[in-house]
Amino acid sequence: MSRKNIIKLVLTFLFLLVSINVAQQIYFVENQSGEVQKSDLDGSNYTLLTTSTMGLYGCAVDITNSKIYYTNVVTDEIFRANSDGTSPTILLNSGANGIDGPRGIAVDETNSRIFWAEVGSGKIKSSDFDGTNITDVVTGLTAPVDVSLDLGNNKLYWSDNGVGQKKISRSNLDGTTVEDVITSLDQVGGIEVDAASGKIYWIDFGATDKVVRSNTDGTTIEILDTVTFGSPRGISVDKDNDKVFWSDVVKNNISSANRDGTSVTEILASLNYPIGIGGNPNIALPGAFITVNVEEINFGSVSIEKEESFNIVITNSGTEVLTIFNSKTTINEFYTNQSTELNINPNETIQLPVYFKPQSITDYHDELTISSNANNEPLIIIQLDGSGVLPVPPTILSIADVPNDQGSQVRIEFRKSRFDQNGDTTTSIASYSVWRLNTDSEWDAIGMFNADRSEKYNYVSPTLGDSTVQGLIWSVFKISAHAVNPDDFYYSESDSGYSIDNIAPTVPQGLHALGFDDRVEIAWNYNKEMDFQYYAIYRSTDTGFNPDTMQTYTYTTIDSVYIDSDVKYGVEYYYKISAFDYAGNQSGYTESVSALVTDIELLEDIIPQEYVLHQNYPNPFNPSTMIKYGIPEQSNIKIEIFNMLGQSVGVLVNTEKSAGFYETTWNATNLTSGIYFISIRAEGVNSKKNFAQVKKALLLK
Repeated sequence: MSRKNIIKLVLTFLFLLVSINVAQQIYFVENQSGEVQKSDLDGSNYTLLTTSTMGLYGCAVDITNSKIYYTNVVTDEIFRANSDGTSPTILLNSGANGIDGPRGIAVDETNSRIFWAEVGSGKIKSSDFDGTNITDVVTGLTAPVDVSLDLGNNKLYWSDNGVGQKKISRSNLDGTTVEDVITSLDQVGGIEVDAASGKIYWIDFGATDKVVRSNTDGTTIEILDTVTFGSPRGISVDKDNDKVFWSDVVKNNISSANRDGTSVTEILASLNYPIGIGGNPNIALPGAFITVNVEEINFGSVSIEKEESFNIVITNSGTEVLTIFNSKTTINEFYTNQSTELNINPNETIQLPVYFKPQSITDYHDELTISSNANNEPLIIIQLDGSGVLPVPPTILSIADVPNDQGSQVRIEFRKSRFDQNGDTTTSIASYSVWRLNTDSEWDAIGMFNADRSEKYNYVSPTLGDSTVQGLIWSVFKISAHAVNPDDFYYSESDSGYSIDNIAPTVPQGLHALGFDDRVEIAWNYNKEMDFQYYAIYRSTDTGFNPDTMQTYTYTTIDSVYIDSDVKYGVEYYYKISAFDYAGNQSGYTESVSALVTDIELLEDIIPQEYVLHQNYPNPFNPSTMIKYGIPEQSNIKIEIFNMLGQSVGVLVNTEKSAGFYETTWNATNLTSGIYFISIRAEGVNSKKNFAQVKKALLLK
């Protein structure tokens, strides 16, 4: 072994470095075993990451990129590995890069560089994260031990344990403006700057082994702990948990204390010459400093129109509030729900959900751009990938009323199952079934049909009932897909819809009006639609009135006759009517008819245009009521009264009459209360035309 390597090996046992990473774990190296290890801050979850050769010294963590860097002072090498210990690589060595006795190492995540102390060359050097652009930062040192960075103030600190040079110094990050901070030390080992509190922590392992701190300008020196029967070397500070950690090569342990030196605790024992402890979380990163946990997100295969999410973890490792201005994608299938700026305090973490909702069967690629006020990366781009696939169950797309029908049915549109394709005959979908939830909360099979490999299917299904103006009647459906193998079937999610009657009643026919001295009687032919509900009657004294301009109808009735008694003598009234069904559909309006309120005698010379039986008046009645009727020609007339059993209870008229209007009185003194039917039958003497009509009367005693 050369004299230089012997010197470096001896120095290896003298100087140890310690620091903590932001994930709240200690990364450290053991000199004699050549092992890189980690544990939690309390010493738990002790884990071997990777193994090198004897001579490991410094260790540092690149939090942003999940990398660890460590040095070997004997082999003149600097290594890089993933933070889980995988993919260890020699980044720099003596042959290719002139590395000469590397000791302590530090990470500058802001500028993507590493700094290290070289005892062989007496220099502080730096390079990019990939080992390129090696720079001599500070030269002419005697025996540099460790380095630490204060990025917020653009400062580089180092310890030098050379003969007559036992001191802590600093410069700008580019090596300019070199100045001594603390001089005339006994023996100086590891150092670390806690920029947040304005302190320097270091190890003094001279005549008395001590853990020491001072202000960053070297004033107010405090002894935090005096180590007996040991030899501390490396040191690191965890400002978030108010802890300081140091390694000891005699006790073969790692200890911790509060930053003021209280509560000293051994957290790891029985180690094998622990040296560097990696990470520099205590370096005050300038301003806001952003880190994220991913560089790309692959959502994999997602059923179309289904939403998947992934939480991006964003950490502010800086000294000022980090503001996320926005997070944007370029296609709609990828998105975040960020609508306002997000503020993250120093040393805090948030989760930003990003969503993927494919709309078609294809591969999707996009970029998520996160814009912030971060000093290190104001724009972070995360690659997004995912694929849209058909879900295995069928998917109901819509349930809509069938237009232009009398209701009671809906059209269900659904997308096919993923297995509705040619291929494996056992898994291929052979048929679909349509199910409807009944009023007992059980599913009824409504229909079944064969699959034909269509992309979408439609099925017209009956509903539980029609919706009306009184309210909606919902019907709930689901679809099942059945494979050739009868044991394989898949249900869609349920969905609901309602049916309505879209067809309005026909316009009422045969409207006519007759005026008396105290009322107007209007009558028309009864509508035959099964869903007919009522008639609306519109009245005006204007011959050209339009019901659409009226706020509402004047009267309503379910009969085909109406007696308007709210009239004034000598006034002519005009009437139009329309029909409504239970769905709220309205027919068109009839042509208007009119009647003059005048004496009945004036009607004797008026000849009706058609046969008509008016509603009795009054109705209900007790015990007598007036029945009016009109005949357009000489006719044989019979007016007869029937009870609810269809039995005749009296004949009021049974004779031949000439054309004109007539009235007759029915006295029901001898009858009981109830519903009776007034029937008129007529036959024209000359035309032989037959006419029959029935009116309902209510006798109340």
